[in-house]
Amino acid sequence: GEAVLLFDNAHMDTMAHLLGIPDEDNANRDLESLMDLSSIMVGAFLRGFGQQMDMQFGLSHPVVLGTHLDISGLLESSQYSWQQILTIELTYAIESHNIECDLLLLFSEDSVTPLRQTLTWLSNSSAGVTA
Repeated sequence: GEAVLLFDNAHMDTMAHLLGIPDEDNANRDLESLMDLSSIMVGAFLRGFGQQMDMQFGLSHPVVLGTHLDISGLLESSQYSWQQILTIELTYAIESHNIECDLLLLFSEDSVTPLRQTLTWLSNSSAGVTA
């Protein structure tokens, strides 16, 4: 699968400040902010989701696919030809800074069966638990 982080470039200065990235060259600062934010958000989600699912997910180094692009343009140029995609969309917000971003997790059709089996096992095992 893939993880795609989408957010508004208008808030790059604020994001860099929140991440503690010095106010130097804007191009490098923005790229560093994107990479750090991607690692933090995707890593945290996959770790938590993996613990809940009793699965381990791999995480590779983030790659910036583009800036100032529409998501449809990114997906059209994708190298993948999946027939089915399980998509989990999470919206994150830092309301005090007026920042929002979306994390899209795209699971290939090969991943759907093991995920479904694990979810079925979890739902059956938790159904027998009483509090």
